[in-house]
Amino acid sequence: MKFNKKYICRVLVLTGAVSVACFLVAHTALAVALDPPIAEIDIVKLLTRLIKVIFAFTGVLALLQFIYGGLLWMTSGGNAEKVKKGKDSLLWAILGIIVVFLSYALVSFVITNIRGV
Repeated sequence: MKFNKKYICRVLVLTGAVSVACFLVAHTALAVALDPPIAEIDIVKLLTRLIKVIFAFTGVLALLQFIYGGLLWMTSGGNAEKVKKGKDSLLWAILGIIVVFLSYALVSFVITNIRGV
């Protein structure tokens, strides 16, 4: 299989972006895990933080998909198939971000009502 420069650049950019996202998520998860001593853990608070980390990670993935779709569309060079693929990728990324925001709002509403705050 022959690798060209564009393919290698795409892989490196994607790897770097995913690495940064994983570092940020791991840093947040570590802060969640080390925050209170084990005897004083509030399970609802821990689940709330864990859910926020998961939503942050899915938001990062949707953003990466949005960037990929935009790059694909901008580098299509007038090729109708690539333009359609880029537009479809952007559409699905936007729908993904909407789903993430709506699910975050729903989970936040439910957790707020469970805690009675």
